Amino acid sequence: MVLEEKMSDLLALLTVHAGGNALKAVQVSFVVEEWVDHALSKSQEAESKLAYSDKVLAEVEKMYKDSLFHLVEAERGSKNAEAALGGFKKQAEELRGPLILYYVTEMEEKLDKLSRGVTLVRPEDCKAVEDMVSQKLTQWRRRKRMFKDLWDAITENSPKDLREFKEELGIEYDEDVGVSLQSYSDLMQRDKKRPRGY
Repeated sequence: MVLEEKMSDLLALLTVHAGGNALKAVQVSFVVEEWVDHALSKSQEAESKLAYSDKVLAEVEKMYKDSLFHLVEAERGSKNAEAALGGFKKQAEELRGPLILYYVTEMEEKLDKLSRGVTLVRPEDCKAVEDMVSQKLTQWRRRKRMFKDLWDAITENSPKDLREFKEELGIEYDEDVGVSLQSYSDLMQRDKKRPRGY
């Protein structure tokens, strides 16, 4: 409304300056009206951009406040964790001395028993282990013989090189990996000859 009043005042002013020529005054008024419309549209566009910027700014401020809140919470949690860790370290230091002393005492007792020649393994346990090892060696010997018989039967008429065929199948003999059944058998025989309590 105010704009229309100003336009009519401007039209009257232009008519006076145009020397009373109403046609010229009307042409000038159209140009002024277009200019005013253009200024209004630019003003509305600027207001729209300003409103959008205010909205974005409000969102950014909210995100900033949320981030700040989470940061404060994280710092508080970090301080609590540091305090708890300090307490745990203190407890560990307090327990460390007695624990080390306990292990040292225990190891000294074992060393003392060994230096006096005391047998730490009961004869029954030793016998049970020897029997179990002997049984396993017997099974090993039997399975090795069974495999050798089977392998010989399979490869008896084979045109392939036996070494290549064995590698192709992924078969390894004990000797290929440096294990000797005889060495384990000898070890068992030697243990039987050794006197008890030695």
